[in-house]
Amino acid sequence: MHGPEADPTLRLLLVEARKAQIIYEWLGSWSQCMRWISLVSERPILPDQLNAIRRLLDLNKLATIENLRLLDHDLDTLGMHRVDS
Repeated sequence: MHGPEADPTLRLLLVEARKAQIIYEWLGSWSQCMRWISLVSERPILPDQLNAIRRLLDLNKLATIENLRLLDHDLDTLGMHRVDS
């Protein structure tokens, strides 16, 4: 995470859990990332959860969001890029 404190840029990685392998990556602002996550999340992410994620990122730590269900065509339209292609 870097950039302006109000809306920093961060790197989002989608990992295939069974293989522990990065499949897709995306780079954008915090606000774009939160909109993106709300679009693809299987269930709503509560404001408290978002605040906890932001606190971790502010401390230069990694944050994990589990149980996202995605389709490949959705990822392309949202600007994700396959790492292995």
